[in-house]
Amino acid sequence: MTDTTLPTPVVAAPATRRLRITVIIALALVGLQVLLGAAVAAQMTALQGVHAVVAYTLFLVSIVAAAFARGHAKVTGRKGVFFHALSIPILMVVQIGLGSMRVTVVHIVLGLLIAVAIGALYAMIAKVPGEHTEDDDLDLIEE
Repeated sequence: MTDTTLPTPVVAAPATRRLRITVIIALALVGLQVLLGAAVAAQMTALQGVHAVVAYTLFLVSIVAAAFARGHAKVTGRKGVFFHALSIPILMVVQIGLGSMRVTVVHIVLGLLIAVAIGALYAMIAKVPGEHTEDDDLDLIEE
């Protein structure tokens, strides 16, 4: 006899889904920041205010991502993702300070490093260990 049951689909844990969505938002904002930063560096000073507003928004989103990364770490046991996510708002504080002090070259370099860090965070959470099957949810309900 053949087994006709379908395999249970693999879905992301709710904590992982929240983190992924937040990091995707951060990726969009950091992409916008790179474009705005290039425009400001090219002496388009009218965009400097927009660049600052997007920076503060990215800072807030990175704090939310760090909070969601804590939940993700509890579910998956991957504390490295949490600490990586936590480092981004810390770097953002330094970045905002550098921008306020007009330390342009270091501000640009750190901004690009933050962009890479956010991209790396997405790559870290895209791995399978943060996922589980729907049957895992049923096991939690039955307990």
